[in-house]
Amino acid sequence: MAVYATILPEAVAARLAGQTAAFAAAARDAVFRGMADAVRSAQNHFRPEARATAERAANTVNAYGNVAKLGDVEETSALKNLFKDLNEKHGEDVDTPAPEPATMPDVPQASPKA
Repeated sequence: MAVYATILPEAVAARLAGQTAAFAAAARDAVFRGMADAVRSAQNHFRPEARATAERAANTVNAYGNVAKLGDVEETSALKNLFKDLNEKHGEDVDTPAPEPATMPDVPQASPKA
């Protein structure tokens, strides 16, 4: 789950640069939905330790509600805060400490289809 909390903010920022507002809004929604779905899926993991980790992360995610329903500025702010909270509250739940987002390498992205 640390991947969502570290790579995605930078990857989203890179992908959204120069894109339309509608594309940016859809990308933010997809980031949140994918992260929330990954946490929900992990709650059904076969390993009890993984389920416990997912439960702790789910508590943080659920505290934010469905941020995809927020306006563009509010959603962006909520996602940044959510990722920060996940790193700070659950960083110890991963095998390897998550690097700071600024140290992550660039993630190549495909161009959106016209």
